[in-house]
Amino acid sequence: MKNIKRKINKIFLNKFITLGLLPILLIAFWFISSLFLNNKISFSVLLYKHSQSDIRQVSAEKLLKGNRIAGEFRAKDNYLGIVMLRFDEYVKPDSSGEDILAFRLKEKGSKDWYYFNNYRSGLLKNNLLFPFGFPVIEDSKDKIYEFEIESLLGNETNAAQVNKNNFNLFTGYQFPLVETFSDSKATLNFLINKSITSFTNIEFLMSSVLYLLPLIIYILIYVLSPWWKRIENFGYLLSGVFLFFIFLDIFLIKEVYLGVLTFLILGWIYCIVKNKFGSKINFFFVFMLILLWILLIGLDIKEFQNKINIWVYTFLVIGIGKSIFEERRSTKK
Repeated sequence: MKNIKRKINKIFLNKFITLGLLPILLIAFWFISSLFLNNKISFSVLLYKHSQSDIRQVSAEKLLKGNRIAGEFRAKDNYLGIVMLRFDEYVKPDSSGEDILAFRLKEKGSKDWYYFNNYRSGLLKNNLLFPFGFPVIEDSKDKIYEFEIESLLGNETNAAQVNKNNFNLFTGYQFPLVETFSDSKATLNFLINKSITSFTNIEFLMSSVLYLLPLIIYILIYVLSPWWKRIENFGYLLSGVFLFFIFLDIFLIKEVYLGVLTFLILGWIYCIVKNKFGSKINFFFVFMLILLWILLIGLDIKEFQNKINIWVYTFLVIGIGKSIFEERRSTKK
């Protein structure tokens, strides 16, 4: 066992490995894993965000029965297969009370719709940037397409809506990998475009934080730890920083990103151990978040409820776990 520890220490004392090779490997792991394993965007899909000038026309409003979101855009590439719209925070009703959203798409000037399908509005609950998929259009580049989303059963209780002031439209292009990787020039071109479109997309970056965690932890523990020891009351300062980021996660990041959530939970657990916080502090935050939840319900503000529920549950589980640990420790004494 001692020999193994010595070998590990020798590895980490080697500056070439710790300051050169290891960070490069961790960055490569983040880059490759994000492209191939991202649960938001398939590797074979290039996703482009459209500006208001690209869209040309949008009439966005609350989707009550008979109302429509209509618009048009110029396709940025071939193999168009997805139209994604960002909806406002949505509180899912009972399945029997959901709205039905009718999606339609066609090339501008065409008499018939190329594709149409119905979607349950409850599907928006966990995916505010919702993908409407359809059979791939191989020769779509630079052509203008029109789309409509119509509410069939919308009312004040179940209606979805988009934000007119922050209307987000994305289009996805499903490239056939067999053809793309059969030619070296096409492969290189696809990989370059995939990297650019992915790592300039905030949704992609947020969902890739999970694969960035090893690098973040490495930087925090190995690179920054010498500076930490010089800061007085650093543990309490770090606790404040993580609580601030938890606050931002609740009120600014509408969707749930596993990597972000994992990082914040691990960071808070570290703060508890570092500062020897008791279980009561977790129950305090549970109590405060429940009060906030009740207040927002009274003000009819529903968009933060999902994230508040997640963090109430998280603090509760951590608090209960800490209580069990404290009880076992006191019993042994």
